[in-house]
Amino acid sequence: MPEGQGDNYRMWWDESKQVGRNWVSGHINVEIAEFFAKQIKEICLAHGTVNFLCDLSEEIRPPSAQARKIIANAIRENNINKMAFVGASVIVRTVANFITRAADQKNARHFAKETEAMQWLQEDNK
Repeated sequence: MPEGQGDNYRMWWDESKQVGRNWVSGHINVEIAEFFAKQIKEICLAHGTVNFLCDLSEEIRPPSAQARKIIANAIRENNINKMAFVGASVIVRTVANFITRAADQKNARHFAKETEAMQWLQEDNK
């Protein structure tokens, strides 16, 4: 089961919810973006087409242009069905929207609460 983390980031497959998950705080630099890209690929290879829940509720500084490009490419190149973003500030929402548009990911939404996000992610699975 692909999983990994650092002091201010984590990405894993949530077996009980059947979603990829990530959490991040602080700055998403190129190193973290490359880690996320690798983990996204591994999760998608292991589980096929997946949904992701991204916890953006911690204080986050927008990623650099190169980090945004790496993340967008990873989203575009893998089998991601839906992406739910939880708890993002207005600035982080804007950056997340920019990344998902650059990745041509049309099935992405923002939520205030994880329960709402999870309900939306699991709608197709009922």
